[in-house]
Amino acid sequence: MAVTTCPCPTPHYPHTLSARRFSETKDGSSGLLGPAPASGTGVPASILIEMAELRQRKVTERQARAPISVDARSPKAVKRPRRQHKESALLLFATPLIIILHIALVALSVHRIYATPEVFSREAPKEIFSETRALDTVKDLTETIGLRIVSTAGVEEAHQYMLQQTRQLVAEAKRRGGIKAEVDEQRVSGGVDLTYFHEPIGSVYQGLGNVMLRLAPTEPPAPPNSTLLLNAHYDSTLGSQGAADCASCVAVLLELARVLVSDPSIKLPGPVLFLFNGGEETLMQAAHGFVSSGHRWVDDIAAFINLEATGSGGPDTLFQHTGGWTAETYAAAAKYPRGSVFLQDVFEAGFIPSDTDYRMFSAAAGQLGRWPGLDIAHILDSATYHTRQDSLQRLRPGILQATPLAPPRPLPLSFMPFNAMPLAV
Repeated sequence: MAVTTCPCPTPHYPHTLSARRFSETKDGSSGLLGPAPASGTGVPASILIEMAELRQRKVTERQARAPISVDARSPKAVKRPRRQHKESALLLFATPLIIILHIALVALSVHRIYATPEVFSREAPKEIFSETRALDTVKDLTETIGLRIVSTAGVEEAHQYMLQQTRQLVAEAKRRGGIKAEVDEQRVSGGVDLTYFHEPIGSVYQGLGNVMLRLAPTEPPAPPNSTLLLNAHYDSTLGSQGAADCASCVAVLLELARVLVSDPSIKLPGPVLFLFNGGEETLMQAAHGFVSSGHRWVDDIAAFINLEATGSGGPDTLFQHTGGWTAETYAAAAKYPRGSVFLQDVFEAGFIPSDTDYRMFSAAAGQLGRWPGLDIAHILDSATYHTRQDSLQRLRPGILQATPLAPPRPLPLSFMPFNAMPLAV
């Protein structure tokens, strides 16, 4: 069909826009309208509006297929599904509960660490463990005697004091009957090879003192190899009164011995050997002397418990054990059992230039020791450890009453391993 060209001038449309911007697609090809009109020509606004609406619909379809990221505060925000609303509400409700539970668990842990039982007075019956009486022993060792450094007059005075106290208990046991009490002392000399920070050292000693108190049932006679060894050292380190380390340990064992001797209702299932040694601060020399001495009571030992302190604030914490039933028995018998695997790993790795008599007794420590056992210590307020601040006044009230070996009446003899399971290792 022929097209008649109108001679009329091109009409002017007020809303005419150039079609070039709509005439090409993304790939550069011609759009629906073909090439843009030549300069000076125009397209009716209605057609351009229709094209713009078509293009807008395509843009809208592409946006619908793409992930939508719209500010939730915008009026155009997409409505969230009901499930997302529920999850958000649950999270809002659960977060404060989790925080409260966490705070409660921390508070409970702190309470368990710092809580102490009622302290019994000096006038309490002898059948009841009294921290007040135990503190009298601490006072005698730290203030009346004072420094008890190896090879000084103080440690010898402490040795004589322990002999006097244990002999009084022997006399009390004879009056009571039903229990056999014996005291013996040693002066040990010798030497031992040790390793600190993976370096070998030699330790030689002469004339160190040990005081031993053995309590055993009379009827029926104690079976062989059934003695429980309880150990603490009465010497102190240089410049320290050693109230916590370790006059408090000595006091706990001495008061426990008084309870065992004074209460006729307690029937010992086997012998208990109290070892008060006078040379732990010089690298466990007195304990080594006891183990290697060949004393008549050594071969009858079946297990041991060593008491120590690295601070004045308690609480008693199991920080070394030979494994197996020893730790299980402690966990079952102690009222508030506490333990730390980390501390045992640190000691065994040799990261700390310190040790306890546990090494000389333990079957797992690689020295002369051949027995299963436990190492229990007070660990808080360690700023006083091996300083002159380790005084009677610094001891936190209640920590001696809370020691696992210091229960009120009746004494839980299930803690003693010979009453719980075989001692063979």
